Amino acid sequence: RNSCALVSPHFKLNLRESLIMHLITVVAAATCATRRLSGPGADTCVDEQDALALLQLRGMSERSGAVSELEEGMESMMSVGLYRQNAHTKQPHKTAYFGRVSVGTPPQSFSVVFDTGSGNLVLPSTDCDSTACQIHRRYNPLKSSSSVDIDADGTPVDAGADRDQITITFGTGEITGVLLQDKVCVGSLCTSGRFIAATEESDAPFASFSFDGVLGLALTQMAQSPEFSFMQRIAEQKVLRKPQFSVFLSDDERESEITFGGAKTGKYLGEMVWAEVSRPSGYWQVEISDMAIDNQVVPGLCKNCQVAVD
Repeated sequence: RNSCALVSPHFKLNLRESLIMHLITVVAAATCATRRLSGPGADTCVDEQDALALLQLRGMSERSGAVSELEEGMESMMSVGLYRQNAHTKQPHKTAYFGRVSVGTPPQSFSVVFDTGSGNLVLPSTDCDSTACQIHRRYNPLKSSSSVDIDADGTPVDAGADRDQITITFGTGEITGVLLQDKVCVGSLCTSGRFIAATEESDAPFASFSFDGVLGLALTQMAQSPEFSFMQRIAEQKVLRKPQFSVFLSDDERESEITFGGAKTGKYLGEMVWAEVSRPSGYWQVEISDMAIDNQVVPGLCKNCQVAVD
């Protein structure tokens, strides 16, 4: 009598989705606890063990729903799978999740870390002789018909002429490079944007990982200019349903991914919690009320501290 079904008014039911809905009803039948799933059409009671099964089925339904949205001309979400790697360094916390982007015409493929603590796309160039560059894929502007050499203000530079260089410092390590404009694609999202082609890279941390470069997803203030910010370009062109990105990181057999355009409800339980960006620093900077040790708040330990979600 307590059977539940996960139904969304946004989905057009076809044979495959009808089967999904039937399976959901079977999973949620009989006894239901008070655990609730969030998201459209998810007024559902399930026990803890059944919740994971429902989430997996909801993810299948979301993928079918995305097709329906596209049929109606609606903007949709786009996800890119992420690979996980533990670095061979003295620091045990050095773990990276990275995915693929392409740059140029025809496209040159690179693996990048999607970094919320920086704002530019940085790739090693064929003019870089550093060890960290040599062991990775390098961007070759001569092999792209859409590549343009530019100065920091976006002015095109003649071949062989003097040009601006820039040095970017990360939490660990730094790069020096020149500026270019070219076609940049993340999955099916493509824009003509500016980026940095490294001519020098420090060994730490870039030589320790297998990814080639960094795609910054911080706020626009962290980019060299708004034209260097991938998310800013996506927002201005309104190619996505929402100017948002979300990240699902897994340490088991489930695939990690970054999603542009929103968050997949099939990847979490409970309600989404939002925090205001507290200061225009360029970081995803928020204020925390205090800190707790062993679930006990220590008054004044870090009251109203400013932290970056990095």
